[in-house]
Amino acid sequence: MSSSSKRQLPNTNFESTDKIRHLNTALINTENNLRHAQQNFELLKQIQQPTSTSLLDTFRNNGNTSDGLLSTFDSNYDQEQTTTGSRRTTTTTSSSNHQRNNSSKGVRFNDDVIGRSLHTLNNELQSLSTEHGRLKHEISKTTSSKHEQQKESLNLNDSDDADVNDSFLSKQDPLVEEIVQSRIDRRLQEIEREIKRDKDQQQQGDIRVLLNELQSQRNLTTPIHNEEDKILQARLLLAESNKQMYESQLQNTKRQLEESEVNKNLLAQQVAQLKDQLMRNDLERDKQQRDEELSLTVNRRRRAEQDRHQLEHDYLIQQQMMLSKPTTLNEMVAFKKELEKSERQREQLSDHLEVLVKKCDDKERLIAKTLLELKEITENCDTYERQNAKLQRDLTLSLEKLEEMTQEAERYAQEALNSQKQLADSEQQREELKIQAQETIKQWKAKVKKLEKDVDRHKFGSTQMLERNEQLVKDTENVKTQNITLREQFTRLEIELNDANVCIPFSNRIDDYCALFLPIIYRLRMN
Repeated sequence: MSSSSKRQLPNTNFESTDKIRHLNTALINTENNLRHAQQNFELLKQIQQPTSTSLLDTFRNNGNTSDGLLSTFDSNYDQEQTTTGSRRTTTTTSSSNHQRNNSSKGVRFNDDVIGRSLHTLNNELQSLSTEHGRLKHEISKTTSSKHEQQKESLNLNDSDDADVNDSFLSKQDPLVEEIVQSRIDRRLQEIEREIKRDKDQQQQGDIRVLLNELQSQRNLTTPIHNEEDKILQARLLLAESNKQMYESQLQNTKRQLEESEVNKNLLAQQVAQLKDQLMRNDLERDKQQRDEELSLTVNRRRRAEQDRHQLEHDYLIQQQMMLSKPTTLNEMVAFKKELEKSERQREQLSDHLEVLVKKCDDKERLIAKTLLELKEITENCDTYERQNAKLQRDLTLSLEKLEEMTQEAERYAQEALNSQKQLADSEQQREELKIQAQETIKQWKAKVKKLEKDVDRHKFGSTQMLERNEQLVKDTENVKTQNITLREQFTRLEIELNDANVCIPFSNRIDDYCALFLPIIYRLRMN
């Protein structure tokens, strides 16, 4: 078995190197295709960038004569039908000259849109090429690692393992090659179709704009300023068409970018699936190797048992044959020694076989144990990584909460200081208010005492006033009575005066009146 496996090793190595070489050639072809597509995009960029001069020169030089304009346009149109590339350059150059020459009239074109779109397409191609290189590197890395593993396994295993590895390589490598090649070819075909569609749209738009301008120029029968207005209108229409064309190009480029992103994601998913499939195949291959080793050990044990039984049977037959012959004593002794020697050898071989079987079992248990430990270690690593990420997140959250709590504690401490200051101020104000209250109480007590004294004085004065009032009332009553008496006396005197008016002179009467009334008037004033 070992010699057959060693004889089959060169064939497997040769086949694996052929497959790797085939993969490398396929990758080189895809790189060439990508480079060719990039060159096509650069040519398209060079075609879009130049500015045309012929068509607008004919518009500008032959504005007064429509026939000359028609003839020049027919010649230009024939030239455009013969060569699409030259027509593309002339139309773009005419549009750019139209922008530069008519900037004073307010008509300008945004040529940077095409440049930006082509730049994005170029970036897309570069990203595809880098993605292709990365896939190439990963595929080469996986194939090299698989090749090394297969070499090691072929050095350890038999020809069955070599056949399994060859079938695995023959199944896996064309699958990777077909997937990568199909994705890249499909992407290149989509890019070429987009380029052709953009070219056709631009050509149709340019032809339509030029025909509209021709129809407008044939209807020119008004003066020069009307012709210039129509030319401006035609230029505006051309600008609108170019704007729509650029917008369509931008939409196409955006769609291409989205498709490239989708394709990139699909390629990444396929690579991940291929990696998973490779891992599953490795596990299955290891399992098959273990099963085959177990079957080989069982077969070896069976063959050893069969050989032992066969040897015992042959030995018994030989003993019977020897016993059936007439032999001497020396031959019997020698035969007995040989028999004992063979028994010892058989026991040694059986012990050695048991030791080997135990070693194989121990190795199998160690392999299974190491696989389980490796699986547990990987699971523990994943769990530890998840726990570490969770702990880091918790740590960041706790740090943020700690910062918030410290800020709140500082704010609370500041509020406590402010409240303490406010309490001290309020205590001081309370003491001041207490002092002021005591002073006001003292003042009010003094005022109350003063008021009580005033009240007592007023009471005493009021009693005096009452007594005086009573006296005055008595005096007034006396005055009234005196007044009544005086009136009576006055009336009596008047009567007497009237009676004695003739006999007493006037001066004497005045003196009598004064002497009579002066004491009464003085008394009234005193009262």
